[in-house]
Amino acid sequence: MCFEEEIFTQSLLEDVERLYKDADPAHDFSHILRVYHNAKVIGQAEGADMPVLLLAALLHDAKEGSKHSLGSLDAKQDQEVRRREAVCQFLEKIDLPEEKKAKVLYAIEVHRFSQGINPQTLEGKILQDADRLDAMGAVGIA
Repeated sequence: MCFEEEIFTQSLLEDVERLYKDADPAHDFSHILRVYHNAKVIGQAEGADMPVLLLAALLHDAKEGSKHSLGSLDAKQDQEVRRREAVCQFLEKIDLPEEKKAKVLYAIEVHRFSQGINPQTLEGKILQDADRLDAMGAVGIA
């Protein structure tokens, strides 16, 4: 598959959904779609690199699994390695150019509120905001 903006198809979404098969309810595919929508609205208004932003939104919690299964620091680090590998494999599959791949990975790496990182790219900032907006919504209240 060659990378173009038209990659955001039903087939791509089905491939992404598989990455969230074992996700907890706060990080499941419906969360991903809400963050994707938030990111799309904000990104269009702010002039973001939309393919980078939208791929980061779709992949930001890939292979998250259950939070309850992450007792130790080693388990968390193992999960981060699995997440990065899954995202890299996905980006390779769609033949994403290296420059855009690096931008997607950066946005994903810095989006978590708990890390206390102030993203340095527009796409990273938007992803962080879009994810926080969803967390503050109905799922966050629950």
